[in-house]
Order: sequence, then structure tokens, then C-alpha cells
Amino acid sequence: MLRTTLSIFSILVLFATAVFGDFGSPFPSEVPNLDTPNSHLLFSKAGYVYRGSAPRNEKEIRQLIKLGINHVLIFKNQTKDEVAVELKRLREAGLKKKGQVEWIKFVWKDIEFKEGCTQTIQALKLLVTVSHNKKQRVFFHCTVGEDRTGYLAGLFRVLIQKWDIEKAFDKELCERGYEAGNPDKPDHVVQKIRDGLTPLFLKMVYLIDTGAITADKLDESVCKKDPGNETDFGDNKKYRVDDYRCE
Repeated sequence: MLRTTLSIFSILVLFATAVFGDFGSPFPSEVPNLDTPNSHLLFSKAGYVYRGSAPRNEKEIRQLIKLGINHVLIFKNQTKDEVAVELKRLREAGLKKKGQVEWIKFVWKDIEFKEGCTQTIQALKLLVTVSHNKKQRVFFHCTVGEDRTGYLAGLFRVLIQKWDIEKAFDKELCERGYEAGNPDKPDHVVQKIRDGLTPLFLKMVYLIDTGAITADKLDESVCKKDPGNETDFGDNKKYRVDDYRCE
């Protein structure tokens, strides 16, 4: 039933894309009074951490501000001018202070470990800092809030909330549209994610599991050495990439 519902939703999204040039996730927002698709609250014990798609218009930017968002993390590379437009809208909405809006140019395919790891550490630093401060609220996103956003959200769950890798992958990635978790995602996109983003996710979890990364130790120097070359990683069935697929 869920798959059928998502398929109908996706048809509507694809129709809107063809007609209006818009693109979005078929997963609805779970955050009250926020229309941005695939939006969810991850953490609210101190600061608030939200994930979602990119806000599509000025109305959704205003909704974020009304929600109390005072930090936005854009976790994606720019493909046209969409990031520049969002940055302008965020400034106009009042997020003008240094550090309120961070843009990390994280790609979704053809990922090099060192760069991807470094950018991930930078992003996690912001999320961890906000999660420790009850006056702060952050909203982070990529484009449709499924792959890069799911990847970062899953790592946050493992790092801060001590979720195991299987739970994070199933609940925070697959169920919210990661690769084939969105049944209408093109096969070539799914394969690119499986080839690049999923292996990076497993390597980052390994670094967390081994204590190389902790909430108090988010040091980019850990990215100098690719865990894929380590026997403890390669021989451990826990990190076997073929076991992590959204079906």
C-alpha cells in the first residue's frame, strides 16, 4: 500500500516537474506547519535538528523562520543557480549573521573519500554544535532530501543517538527515499548512489565505531587515510556494501 501511494505521489511530482520545471520528493513533510517535502525532526533534547528537501519558494523559507530555524546547512553542490537563489532568500528572511547559513558543496556521485569525509566532518560539527544548544535550531538539506540528506542524517543518528548501522540505514535512509527507497528513482541514479555514497556511509560509520570520530572529536585529519584499505574494515561483514540496499 505504501509503495502504491508513493508511486501515485511520484507521478504527480513528475507531472509538476514537466509542467513547472520543479523537482521534489514524493515523501510528505512530517513537521507541522512546514510544507517542504520530506521534512523530519531528528533531535530535540537541547537544540533542534531538522532534515528535509530544499525549500522551494519564499513561503517555505518563511515557514522555516517561523519554526525558529536560525541555522541552515545546504549540503549539496550547485547545478544551476538554485543555491544562489536560496542564499538570497535566506538573507532576505533575516539569516544574515556569520555562520547562520553554511554551504558545503557535497556531491551525490563520483565521490572521493578524502573530500567526502572532510565535508561530512564539517557538516557534523555544525549539527553537533546545534544539538548541544537549546537556543539553536538547524535545518539541513540537499536537493530532494533523500540521498545526501539521508546519508548525513543516518550518520548523525549513529554518532549522537547511538543507533546501530542497520537501524540507521533502514529507518533514516531507506524509509525516507535513499536510493531505491524512493521506488520511482531512476535506476542509473540508484546505482551511482550504491557505488559511491553508500560505501562512504559505511566507512564513516566504521570511523565512528572505532572511536576515530566521536561527538567530541570531529577532526578532519581522520580523512587522510581511507578505511577501505584497512583489513579490519574490508574483512568485517558488518560493513559489506552489498548488504546495504533499499529494496
